Amino acid sequence: MNNVDEKTLGFIDLCIKKIILHLDETSNSTKLQEFNNFFVQDPSVLKIIYNTVPYNDSVKFITDYYNIGPPSAHSIESFDFHLIPGLNNIVVSVSCKCKYDESGNDKQGNNINMMGQTGTTKRALLSTAFGVSLQIIIDGNKLIQQQALANTIMAFNYNIVYKPTDSLVTV
Repeated sequence: MNNVDEKTLGFIDLCIKKIILHLDETSNSTKLQEFNNFFVQDPSVLKIIYNTVPYNDSVKFITDYYNIGPPSAHSIESFDFHLIPGLNNIVVSVSCKCKYDESGNDKQGNNINMMGQTGTTKRALLSTAFGVSLQIIIDGNKLIQQQALANTIMAFNYNIVYKPTDSLVTV
């Protein structure tokens, strides 16, 4: 970290928070497209793993992630990053907690318990926190030169490392 100045450190911190916020996004198509643009679009370079399920296409991953799971709320506990000399890749390890909506709503706002019924949207009933480990490899050259996340995530490994026994959600 001695080769990284305070401005770069703050920017990497901001990027990690932005990625986590996009994981909690619901059906806002603009935000989903923005999240997709974070990933390198070359399938020979891009590696995505979500709970041991590999993806080499960011669109497929984002589509599955947003269509299958319930709404979530991530909170970062800690993160650490290291710059790989020579390659200038940034390896980021994030530890966070994630709570899922147990009310029966999906990310599009539909309630699976009351199919076909219309009414007011009820607030989320959040589960006990799941433990999440996230490793991200970012192209440091592009990130620092562009000062933006566009086309920089080369690898994304998301694993649930703790599943509470009292949660109704299975991930």
